[in-house]
Amino acid sequence: MKNKDSFTLIEILVAIFILSLIIICATSILYLGDLNWRRDSILLELQQKARIAMDRMSRELRQAQGSSITISNEGKNISFSIPDLLGGTYDINYYLDINSNQIIREYPAGTTQILGNNISSLNFSLSGDTLTITLQASKSLRGNPLSLSLKEKIKLRN
Repeated sequence: MKNKDSFTLIEILVAIFILSLIIICATSILYLGDLNWRRDSILLELQQKARIAMDRMSRELRQAQGSSITISNEGKNISFSIPDLLGGTYDINYYLDINSNQIIREYPAGTTQILGNNISSLNFSLSGDTLTITLQASKSLRGNPLSLSLKEKIKLRN
C-alpha cells in the first residue's frame, strides 16, 4: 500500500515558489514605503528650514530703508540698513556661501550667523518698492537629488 499522507516534490516546490513570490512582493512594498517616507521626510525638513530662513530674512528686509538696499554678485548678495531705536542705522548683509550651501547673515561686519543649510541657490531682485527673494533648497536621497523652491515678495515699508 502507498502512503498518501506525504507531499510530492512538485507540491513542495510549488509551495516554496508561491511563498517566495509573496515574500518578494511584501518586501518590495515595504522598501517602496520606506523610500517614500524618507523622501517625504527630507522634503519636509528642507521646507521647514528654508521657510525659517526665508521668514527671518523677510522680517528684517521689511524694515529696510529702500534707498539703502544694495544687491550684488548677480543677485546673490544683499546689503541693507535698518533704523535702530536711537535714530541711527545698522547694516546687515545676507549672502549664499556656495562652498557650504548655507545662507549667511552678517551683522555686525565680520560676525556671521548661519540662517539655513542645504541651500543650492539664493537670488534677490528689486523692482520699485518690491523685493523678491527666491531660494532653492536641495538634498540627495540614495544618490537622487530632492529639491524645492520658495519665493517671497516683500513690500518695503521705508
